[in-house]
Amino acid sequence: MRYQRQIILKGFGIEKQQLLQKSKVLVIGAGGLGCPVLMYLAAAGIGHLGIVDYDTVENTNLNRQILYTPNDVGLKKVMVSAKKIKAFNPEIEVEIYDSLLDNNLAWKLIQVYDVIVDCTDTFTTRYLINDACVLLNKPWVFGAIFSMQGQVAAFNVSGEKHKTNYRHFFAKPPLPDNIQNCETAGVLGTMPGIIGLMQAEQVIKICAQLPGVLHNRINYYNSVNNSWQLFELSEIPQINTPKSKEAFLNFNYGQFCNELIAPLITYDNLNLNQQTLIDVRNKNEKPYLNCKHFHIPLETLPEKLKSMKLNDIVFVCNTGMRSKQAAQLAVNLGINAFSLQNGLTFNQQLTITDGAQ
Repeated sequence: MRYQRQIILKGFGIEKQQLLQKSKVLVIGAGGLGCPVLMYLAAAGIGHLGIVDYDTVENTNLNRQILYTPNDVGLKKVMVSAKKIKAFNPEIEVEIYDSLLDNNLAWKLIQVYDVIVDCTDTFTTRYLINDACVLLNKPWVFGAIFSMQGQVAAFNVSGEKHKTNYRHFFAKPPLPDNIQNCETAGVLGTMPGIIGLMQAEQVIKICAQLPGVLHNRINYYNSVNNSWQLFELSEIPQINTPKSKEAFLNFNYGQFCNELIAPLITYDNLNLNQQTLIDVRNKNEKPYLNCKHFHIPLETLPEKLKSMKLNDIVFVCNTGMRSKQAAQLAVNLGINAFSLQNGLTFNQQLTITDGAQ
């Protein structure tokens, strides 16, 4: 009875529902995209869901990550999301992996799941997922959002004349200076819902063997003018991808994607009497710092760095992502700079809950 409305669909039936029940789907990332993906796959009756994430819930997540509430702030996303989708549908199995996805974990997990869903926001992870899926012959559903735009596609889908993958879309990763994410560019709260639901739909079509999968195509949505564009992908004869398990496990995806290499510093190694703390978050972001510091939002930092006379700087933000970019900018200019490891979320000794900056 729970799935009756989709079972009675023409071309669906009990057989398709049983295929969903037997399916194992790995969702990598439990953030903006991962929340609607997990909710709707659980609702559809996917029998086994795996969740990979290492992050905790923040206040800034709540405008778009619909599985979480203010009471969840500070808790692990894998724990909260698993508990909520299991409560929503007790019939499904849920397995969690509280970890960053690296080469070894990707190889271990991807081979035991039927479909992989990429709900991450880094090029490093996307290339890693892609190459593992190509070697292990697994279909994966890609989604990405930026500001008021989004993309969705299904890569490496079996049963087609040719199988395109992410490297046919992006043969080479963009340079770090050209990369922005939700932290730096912002995002309309509905965008992850729109793209995440489309990802969930693609997963259901693949698992239930329904027509209309976005193989060899990318669907692009622009919320500004409410437009959809469908782009065809073609195979590239030669692409630089690992050709074996050993090559994959030894491939340095951080280096390949020009990942930021600015040095990190832990809270225990801070010396606030000698080092200058610079908060690169936007104005009025919480929690507030409880120590002497400067406030320079990341978007205004490149211009100001050139005129600064400081030379021993520690950049901070909530998660450590923006502070890494800031530290890299400074290091490139010959400034001795660090990024606070794991950000203020895991270093709350530097913050206060209430009060003014």
